[in-house]
Amino acid sequence: PNATSLRYPGYSSATVNCTVLPPTPTGMTASRRDVKTISLTWMSASSVNGYEIWRSTGNSSNFKLIKTITTPASACRDFNLAQNVRYYYRIRSYHVVGGVKVYSGWSSIANCILSTSTASNFTVTRKDATTAQLRWTFDSTATGYEIWRSKGNTTSWARLKNVTTGGACGDFGMAKNTTYYYKV
Repeated sequence: PNATSLRYPGYSSATVNCTVLPPTPTGMTASRRDVKTISLTWMSASSVNGYEIWRSTGNSSNFKLIKTITTPASACRDFNLAQNVRYYYRIRSYHVVGGVKVYSGWSSIANCILSTSTASNFTVTRKDATTAQLRWTFDSTATGYEIWRSKGNTTSWARLKNVTTGGACGDFGMAKNTTYYYKV
């Protein structure tokens, strides 16, 4: 606290205690880092002791404190999150005055939903009577792909294989004169 004492002859004196609030964080963003991680960024301020990160799931209320960062920063990550859930975030900065945290106002709310990566540019090319080549654009944030095949219809799917690297695989030993359907 800052104290100011003013004295004028013939008037009573007063002491005024003022606490300067830290700046409210601006530029808050939330973005998908990978299938289980959201990256948070904001504009940092030099006059703060840290930040509190608050999260809500499914709506923009009922926030809970998930992380306190005790050094000035402008980014952090939220790990081990569920897919297909929208996460809402807000932060506030603080500085410590006389052993007590003094908080800024809340940042704007940023949100992000984690969804499973889908294979893009998926193609199937028949190489010969019993072999097909499957190709897609590999997403670097994916940890792998499941290749599914259906023989003769699009209702009875069976997993053909798992692919953890690259964006291609082959289907060998297919029956002749049979239509196959694939999904990744």
